[in-house]
Amino acid sequence: MNITPTQKHFMHPDIVYAQRYSNYKELCDTGKVFPFTNLNIESMLIPANLLQLWSKAGGSHGRANHVERLVTNAGKASYAQSKKRVDLALSDSQGESFGTREEYRVRLGVFEELDLDSQPCRQAEPRPYYSVPTAEALLFLRWEMNRWLGALDYLLKVRDQLTPASGAMGTMLARVIQASSNDSASGHSSDLYCEAYTTKTGFQWLGLGFRGAMGETGMSWLKSSMFDWEQVQFRESIQSQIRFFIPDSQRTYKERRMQVSNATRLYNGINEIAKSLQEGGLLAENNHKLDRIRRICFLALTLEVLNYDVGHQRAPAPKDLQSYNYGICKSWLSQYYNRDFRIPRDWRIGVTWKERPTWAGLIQ
Repeated sequence: MNITPTQKHFMHPDIVYAQRYSNYKELCDTGKVFPFTNLNIESMLIPANLLQLWSKAGGSHGRANHVERLVTNAGKASYAQSKKRVDLALSDSQGESFGTREEYRVRLGVFEELDLDSQPCRQAEPRPYYSVPTAEALLFLRWEMNRWLGALDYLLKVRDQLTPASGAMGTMLARVIQASSNDSASGHSSDLYCEAYTTKTGFQWLGLGFRGAMGETGMSWLKSSMFDWEQVQFRESIQSQIRFFIPDSQRTYKERRMQVSNATRLYNGINEIAKSLQEGGLLAENNHKLDRIRRICFLALTLEVLNYDVGHQRAPAPKDLQSYNYGICKSWLSQYYNRDFRIPRDWRIGVTWKERPTWAGLIQ
């Protein structure tokens, strides 16, 4: 906390500034670079194909082809290095002294007039603070870090099939770890400390409620009512109210936020159809689900064609990813139907536009 009197304040210029700060942050401070601050750590449990969708929809087509290396693997490497840094810092700081420091910068005349060393409060007992051995404090800090690191390590080990739900858990744990390690929180601080809050645009979100837990117990705890502990994820009933499903890796594409959101809905729709087909059901319901799959395939095909031939098409490009949600427009498709237009090798399925019987059989 820093306090600086303004020029019109009665303490100016006798008091230049006053500040209080906890210097245990010096444990992991390396040239103002702190552990667990790499945003890619948040993306370790997000499916790679969803990250690719975000990159393409956000305009980073070159990055999409290498997203696993640039995001997922980079996050895991940074995560492992951060753990090593914290471990070394805690091990090598057993003989150091840490605490909350109070510092003032005042004029010499004010300092001499105060004569603090002669004040009774300086000689009184008990002292106005608690003294804890450094070894004990660092042991507690290691335990505090390990209870969050252990949860994230567990998910990284057991989650072979990544989903948006696993990504939300990874994002949440990454932000809590950063707050515990560096006494700071990435992303929206209300996500961690508020029970619920409303943004300036009117959206209502749920938070982890650490402020209340720290007021009651002095520590941050997760509320059991928010989680499905068998699956180790947020309960489905509140997933739409949790901002951890929108990590920083998605929010980086600010100029094309709507396209990225549409890509997320497309991905969720595919997962929903796949899940419902596994559960079975009536024939009529399955036909409807298969029809939705066809629409998604048409949409993906439309995007690929536009990317390949965007410089020669006669019709304007769709304004967003949902423009052809019900299939390719017949009038637009007919422009290519009788042309010697071949699908690029990297995504064609051995079919050309002229091979009508084969193509029709494939779609149906």
